[in-house]
Amino acid sequence: MTNKKRIGIAVPMELYEELKDAAGYSGQTLNGLLLQILWKWREKKGREVV
Repeated sequence: MTNKKRIGIAVPMELYEELKDAAGYSGQTLNGLLLQILWKWREKKGREVV
């Protein structure tokens, strides 16, 4: 069993194409790019004072 949870999101087609292109340009999958974005967001959020 893996320690992962699947989530589904709906994004505008324009954003999807931009993310897909960015992932391909950097040699990543779309899923990999989204995980990278989310981890960076989490790091930044942890440094913020609430």
